Amino acid sequence: MMERQQLKAGGRAMRLRRHELQMSLEDVAKASGIPNQLISRVETARIERPAFEYLVRIGRVLGWSPQQVAIIFGQWEGESPVVTDDRAEFVRQTILSLPPDKAEKLLSTLYTVTRAALLE
Repeated sequence: MMERQQLKAGGRAMRLRRHELQMSLEDVAKASGIPNQLISRVETARIERPAFEYLVRIGRVLGWSPQQVAIIFGQWEGESPVVTDDRAEFVRQTILSLPPDKAEKLLSTLYTVTRAALLE
């Protein structure tokens, strides 16, 4: 089961990515088949146990693989191909300790840097 902090961080990341793509809740709902009210509840961490299948369906619309969704929501069980567990935990704790606006800015930067590195 996901911890509350993981849900908050993952939801913020989803909302930020949706905004980067200039998509509305309705756009994501239509493309994923998930009701926009549920997507909103995931983005604002107002749902206790979202089904991982739903997170993956939403994530795919946002351009994320199932593995990326698992990492973003703190559910990755495997070894990270990019960072060590210690570094990943440090980044996760840093993001969770920030005010939401600063966390979103950091998530955006991390997303941009990571994507650029993966595309090289």
